[in-house]
Amino acid sequence: MRVLIFSPCCVPDVSGTRRLYGLPADLPEDEVAEYAWQRTRAAGAGDRLPCHLQRVVSIACLRRDALGFSVCSFSGEEANLIKAFYDYSASVDQFVDWEVLGQTGVRPWQILKVRGVLVQLAARSQATRSNLAEELAALDHAGIPLPLPEMLSLAGIPDQLAVPGCSAQSLWSAFQKGELGSIEAANEARLLGMGLLWLRYRLGSGQLSDAECLNEYALLRKSLQTYSAAHLRTWFDAWSSGVV
Repeated sequence: MRVLIFSPCCVPDVSGTRRLYGLPADLPEDEVAEYAWQRTRAAGAGDRLPCHLQRVVSIACLRRDALGFSVCSFSGEEANLIKAFYDYSASVDQFVDWEVLGQTGVRPWQILKVRGVLVQLAARSQATRSNLAEELAALDHAGIPLPLPEMLSLAGIPDQLAVPGCSAQSLWSAFQKGELGSIEAANEARLLGMGLLWLRYRLGSGQLSDAECLNEYALLRKSLQTYSAAHLRTWFDAWSSGVV
Protein backbone atom coordinates (compact mmCIF):
# COMPACT_ATOMS: atom_id res chain seq x y z
CA MET A 1 0.00 0.00 0.00
CA ARG A 2 1.29 3.44 -0.96
CA VAL A 3 0.90 5.89 1.94
CA LEU A 4 1.63 9.60 2.06
CA ILE A 5 2.02 11.36 5.40
CA PHE A 6 2.05 15.12 4.95
CA SER A 7 2.19 18.38 6.88
CA PRO A 8 1.48 21.84 5.41
CA CYS A 9 2.93 25.10 6.67
CA CYS A 10 0.80 28.23 6.31
CA VAL A 11 1.21 31.95 6.91
CA PRO A 12 -1.38 34.74 6.96
CA ASP A 13 -2.73 35.58 3.52
CA VAL A 14 -1.66 39.22 3.65
CA SER A 15 -2.89 40.23 0.18
CA GLY A 16 -6.23 38.50 0.75
CA THR A 17 -6.68 40.11 4.18
CA ARG A 18 -5.76 43.51 2.79
CA ARG A 19 -8.28 43.16 -0.04
CA LEU A 20 -11.06 41.63 2.10
CA TYR A 21 -11.01 44.35 4.76
CA GLY A 22 -9.99 47.29 2.59
CA LEU A 23 -6.71 47.88 4.40
CA PRO A 24 -4.33 50.53 3.00
CA ALA A 25 -1.84 49.34 0.39
CA ASP A 26 1.02 50.92 2.33
CA LEU A 27 0.15 49.17 5.63
CA PRO A 28 3.15 46.93 6.49
CA GLU A 29 2.61 43.20 6.09
CA ASP A 30 3.27 42.54 9.78
CA GLU A 31 0.47 44.93 10.71
CA VAL A 32 -1.89 43.31 8.22
CA ALA A 33 -1.14 39.90 9.72
CA GLU A 34 -1.63 41.24 13.24
CA TYR A 35 -4.96 42.76 12.18
CA ALA A 36 -6.10 39.32 11.00
CA TRP A 37 -5.01 37.71 14.28
CA GLN A 38 -6.74 40.40 16.33
CA ARG A 39 -10.01 39.62 14.56
CA THR A 40 -9.73 35.91 15.36
CA ARG A 41 -8.86 36.68 18.99
CA ALA A 42 -11.87 38.95 19.29
CA ALA A 43 -14.02 36.11 17.93
CA GLY A 44 -12.65 33.75 20.59
CA ALA A 45 -10.61 31.65 18.16
CA GLY A 46 -7.20 32.61 19.53
CA ASP A 47 -4.57 32.89 16.81
CA ARG A 48 -6.23 30.30 14.60
CA LEU A 49 -6.96 32.09 11.34
CA PRO A 50 -9.80 30.75 9.18
CA CYS A 51 -8.71 28.54 6.30
CA HIS A 52 -9.47 31.11 3.61
CA LEU A 53 -7.10 33.63 5.23
CA GLN A 54 -4.12 31.27 5.41
CA ARG A 55 -1.66 30.88 2.56
CA VAL A 56 0.08 27.57 2.03
CA VAL A 57 3.82 28.17 1.60
CA SER A 58 5.19 24.64 2.00
CA ILE A 59 4.06 21.01 2.26
CA ALA A 60 6.35 18.35 3.72
CA CYS A 61 5.82 14.74 2.64
CA LEU A 62 6.88 11.34 3.97
CA ARG A 63 6.01 8.64 1.45
CA ARG A 64 5.96 4.88 2.04
CA ASP A 65 5.80 2.71 -1.08
CA ALA A 66 7.46 -0.34 -2.57
CA LEU A 67 10.82 1.44 -2.65
CA GLY A 68 10.74 2.28 1.05
CA PHE A 69 10.39 5.69 2.70
CA SER A 70 11.19 9.02 1.08
CA VAL A 71 11.09 12.60 2.34
CA CYS A 72 10.53 15.78 0.34
CA SER A 73 8.91 19.22 0.49
CA PHE A 74 7.04 21.38 -1.99
CA SER A 75 7.24 25.16 -1.77
CA GLY A 76 6.88 28.25 -3.90
CA GLU A 77 3.88 30.09 -5.33
CA GLU A 78 0.75 28.65 -3.71
CA ALA A 79 -1.09 27.39 -6.79
CA ASN A 80 2.06 25.73 -8.15
CA LEU A 81 2.98 24.01 -4.89
CA ILE A 82 -0.54 22.68 -4.29
CA LYS A 83 -0.63 21.37 -7.86
CA ALA A 84 2.79 19.76 -7.41
CA PHE A 85 1.55 18.10 -4.20
CA TYR A 86 -1.61 16.84 -5.90
CA ASP A 87 0.41 15.46 -8.82
CA TYR A 88 2.92 13.79 -6.48
CA SER A 89 0.18 12.19 -4.42
CA ALA A 90 -2.11 11.13 -7.26
CA SER A 91 -1.08 7.46 -7.06
CA VAL A 92 -1.15 6.93 -3.29
CA ASP A 93 -3.69 4.70 -1.57
CA GLN A 94 -3.88 6.51 1.76
CA PHE A 95 -3.22 10.00 3.13
CA VAL A 96 -2.23 10.48 6.76
CA ASP A 97 -2.02 13.85 8.51
CA TRP A 98 -2.17 15.40 11.97
CA GLU A 99 -2.23 19.20 12.05
CA VAL A 100 -0.82 22.23 10.27
CA LEU A 101 2.66 23.19 11.48
CA GLY A 102 2.38 25.54 14.45
CA GLN A 103 -1.42 25.28 14.66
CA THR A 104 -2.76 22.71 17.07
CA GLY A 105 -6.04 21.19 15.93
CA VAL A 106 -6.07 22.70 12.42
CA ARG A 107 -6.65 19.89 9.94
CA PRO A 108 -4.45 19.92 6.82
CA TRP A 109 -7.13 18.78 4.39
CA GLN A 110 -9.40 21.64 5.42
CA ILE A 111 -6.69 24.11 4.46
CA LEU A 112 -5.87 22.43 1.16
CA LYS A 113 -9.49 22.12 0.09
CA VAL A 114 -10.32 25.75 0.79
CA ARG A 115 -7.12 27.16 -0.68
CA GLY A 116 -7.47 24.79 -3.63
CA VAL A 117 -10.85 26.33 -4.41
CA LEU A 118 -9.32 29.81 -4.34
CA VAL A 119 -6.55 28.86 -6.79
CA GLN A 120 -8.85 26.67 -8.91
CA LEU A 121 -7.34 23.30 -8.05
CA ALA A 122 -8.92 20.08 -6.82
CA ALA A 123 -7.49 16.82 -5.52
CA ARG A 124 -8.44 14.01 -7.89
CA SER A 125 -7.12 11.19 -5.74
CA GLN A 126 -9.60 8.62 -4.44
CA ALA A 127 -7.24 7.58 -1.63
CA THR A 128 -8.54 7.16 1.90
CA ARG A 129 -7.73 9.89 4.40
CA SER A 130 -6.74 9.42 8.02
CA ASN A 131 -6.27 12.20 10.57
CA LEU A 132 -4.28 10.66 13.40
CA ALA A 133 -5.14 13.43 15.85
CA GLU A 134 -8.86 12.71 15.44
CA GLU A 135 -8.49 8.94 15.52
CA LEU A 136 -6.50 9.06 18.74
CA ALA A 137 -8.85 11.68 20.21
CA ALA A 138 -11.72 9.26 19.66
CA LEU A 139 -10.04 6.93 22.17
CA ASP A 140 -10.02 9.64 24.85
CA HIS A 141 -13.13 10.47 26.86
CA ALA A 142 -12.67 14.19 26.20
CA GLY A 143 -12.50 13.70 22.44
CA ILE A 144 -10.18 16.69 22.01
CA PRO A 145 -7.62 16.50 19.14
CA LEU A 146 -4.23 15.69 20.63
CA PRO A 147 -1.31 18.13 20.14
CA LEU A 148 1.42 16.50 18.08
CA PRO A 149 4.37 18.02 20.05
CA GLU A 150 2.96 16.63 23.31
CA MET A 151 2.45 13.17 21.82
CA LEU A 152 5.99 13.13 20.42
CA SER A 153 7.43 14.22 23.76
CA LEU A 154 5.51 11.59 25.72
CA ALA A 155 6.48 8.91 23.20
CA GLY A 156 10.18 9.81 23.44
CA ILE A 157 10.29 10.62 19.73
CA PRO A 158 12.49 13.48 18.43
CA ASP A 159 10.39 16.49 17.45
CA GLN A 160 11.16 19.38 15.13
CA LEU A 161 14.88 20.09 15.53
CA ALA A 162 16.33 23.56 14.93
CA VAL A 163 12.83 24.96 14.67
CA PRO A 164 12.36 28.70 14.06
CA GLY A 165 9.52 28.65 16.59
CA CYS A 166 6.44 26.47 16.68
CA SER A 167 3.65 29.06 16.90
CA ALA A 168 1.84 30.73 14.04
CA GLN A 169 3.45 34.08 14.86
CA SER A 170 6.99 32.73 15.11
CA LEU A 171 6.60 30.88 11.83
CA TRP A 172 5.32 34.06 10.21
CA SER A 173 8.32 35.96 11.59
CA ALA A 174 10.72 33.34 10.22
CA PHE A 175 8.99 33.42 6.84
CA GLN A 176 9.25 37.21 6.73
CA LYS A 177 12.99 36.89 7.34
CA GLY A 178 13.35 34.57 4.35
CA GLU A 179 13.88 31.46 6.48
CA LEU A 180 11.58 29.15 4.51
CA GLY A 181 14.37 26.57 4.27
CA SER A 182 14.58 26.37 8.06
CA ILE A 183 10.81 26.07 8.31
CA GLU A 184 10.79 23.22 5.80
CA ALA A 185 13.60 21.44 7.64
CA ALA A 186 11.66 21.72 10.90
CA ASN A 187 8.50 20.46 9.23
CA GLU A 188 10.26 17.46 7.68
CA ALA A 189 11.80 16.50 11.03
CA ARG A 190 8.39 16.83 12.65
CA LEU A 191 6.89 14.70 9.91
CA LEU A 192 9.31 11.86 10.63
CA GLY A 193 8.09 11.85 14.22
CA MET A 194 4.54 11.72 12.92
CA GLY A 195 5.55 8.75 10.79
CA LEU A 196 6.71 6.87 13.88
CA LEU A 197 3.45 7.64 15.66
CA TRP A 198 1.58 6.35 12.62
CA LEU A 199 3.51 3.07 12.82
CA ARG A 200 2.77 2.82 16.54
CA TYR A 201 -0.90 3.49 15.87
CA ARG A 202 -0.97 0.69 13.29
CA LEU A 203 0.74 -1.60 15.78
CA GLY A 204 -1.70 -0.70 18.54
CA SER A 205 -4.73 -1.15 16.30
CA GLY A 206 -3.61 -4.58 15.11
CA GLN A 207 -2.74 -3.52 11.56
CA LEU A 208 0.91 -4.49 12.15
CA SER A 209 2.46 -7.30 14.13
CA ASP A 210 5.44 -6.63 16.40
CA ALA A 211 7.77 -8.09 13.76
CA GLU A 212 6.20 -6.05 10.96
CA CYS A 213 6.50 -2.85 12.99
CA LEU A 214 10.18 -3.53 13.66
CA ASN A 215 10.66 -4.16 9.94
CA GLU A 216 9.09 -0.76 9.19
CA TYR A 217 11.46 0.90 11.66
CA ALA A 218 14.40 -0.82 9.99
CA LEU A 219 13.21 0.24 6.54
CA LEU A 220 12.82 3.85 7.69
CA ARG A 221 16.35 3.81 9.12
CA LYS A 222 17.72 2.36 5.89
CA SER A 223 15.91 4.96 3.82
CA LEU A 224 17.07 7.88 5.99
CA GLN A 225 20.70 6.79 5.73
CA THR A 226 20.60 7.73 2.04
CA TYR A 227 19.95 11.40 2.85
CA SER A 228 22.73 13.90 3.50
CA ALA A 229 20.61 16.89 4.57
CA ALA A 230 21.80 18.10 7.98
CA HIS A 231 18.34 18.27 9.58
CA LEU A 232 17.50 14.71 8.53
CA ARG A 233 20.84 13.44 9.79
CA THR A 234 20.33 15.28 13.09
CA TRP A 235 16.87 13.79 13.54
CA PHE A 236 18.15 10.34 12.56
CA ASP A 237 20.98 10.54 15.11
CA ALA A 238 18.57 11.67 17.83
CA TRP A 239 16.21 8.80 16.99
CA SER A 240 19.02 6.24 16.84
CA SER A 241 20.34 7.30 20.25
CA GLY A 242 16.87 7.03 21.82
CA VAL A 243 14.70 4.11 22.74
CA VAL A 244 12.24 4.18 19.82
